[in-house]
Amino acid sequence: MISYRDRLNNAVIMMNYYKSLRRILDRPREPNRFWPSEATVDQPTPDAIRTYGECARKLYYKLHNELPEELNYLSIMRMSLGSLVEENQVKYSKLISTNVKTQSEVKVPYGDILISGKIDHVLHDPHADVFDIIEHKSSYGYGFTSEIFKKGNFKQNHALQLGLYMYGVRAYNILEPIGVPNDKVRTGLLVYTDRGNCDNVDFIIDVAPNTKATLENTEIVGTTAEPYIVYNKAGKMERFASIQRMLHKMFMIHGFVKAGVLPPIDFVNQIDPMILNDLTRRDKITSAEKIEYLRSQKIDWNCGYCQFKSKCIKNEQPNTTAINTEHAKEKLQMLEAKFYSIEGIQIQDIIRANAETPEELPV
Repeated sequence: MISYRDRLNNAVIMMNYYKSLRRILDRPREPNRFWPSEATVDQPTPDAIRTYGECARKLYYKLHNELPEELNYLSIMRMSLGSLVEENQVKYSKLISTNVKTQSEVKVPYGDILISGKIDHVLHDPHADVFDIIEHKSSYGYGFTSEIFKKGNFKQNHALQLGLYMYGVRAYNILEPIGVPNDKVRTGLLVYTDRGNCDNVDFIIDVAPNTKATLENTEIVGTTAEPYIVYNKAGKMERFASIQRMLHKMFMIHGFVKAGVLPPIDFVNQIDPMILNDLTRRDKITSAEKIEYLRSQKIDWNCGYCQFKSKCIKNEQPNTTAINTEHAKEKLQMLEAKFYSIEGIQIQDIIRANAETPEELPV
């Protein structure tokens, strides 16, 4: 008898991969469109230039609509649980204020690229008659609680995401159409929830000054006019990352995409040997490639979770025609026609039963 865990594992992985294929085939990414959660910056610090946020090469693969590698069951379930926690946080915020605006769209232009996304929610404080921009995140485990709750350190990529929202609010007044003028916005709050005990902690994130960062205005870099993401540290707002540098890096990644040139890797391409063993076992890389890789690299967590790591290891270009080729369609048909080894259930039956919207139903 196949265990419940194995049955669930197979079903969840198949469903998630199917939805990834359908999304790429039906709604391919525009090469000049970025999400705020994909923000990246090479930020000078006193000791080095540090990369915060997404890897340039990972974004390159995404913008080429490269098919991601399959996620494992536990990763998918953790992300689903995180989404549920964050949705509940938005719901419970309505207990604090009757004026809660959700999914407000932010669009930030820079040259010929556009960064667009939706704010989790905008919360009105009736006592001060001001609004706070809220971004919810959740996680669990010792590393999370130690870093976030005990040491008081936010995750850099989360600060970049909320910082982009705040920049859209401050520089472009994008919330005025929904009745939230810039002068009524108090600050941004990055709110973390521990999925283990449901405890919360928040960090104040904002942007200052309100200068617009444009492709024609790069001379502001290094001056007091340069817009920065700032955060509260012991009652004082400290600089974290440059908006101008962040937008310009994303613009440069778009240039790599247009030119078809594989960008360098931001995080030294280092992958856990266990992950390499798994890639070898699944014939994603050869044993010789694994040995050569281990000789030249170390371990880095950023690459361990990447869904493009097997291509990245070999410095492979993405399959730029993937969304129009029979290859992707054949994989889709294979998934739709495949019988599970569990009680003869067909995948299309499970997909139809679990589709979130009509658009997700098999054609």
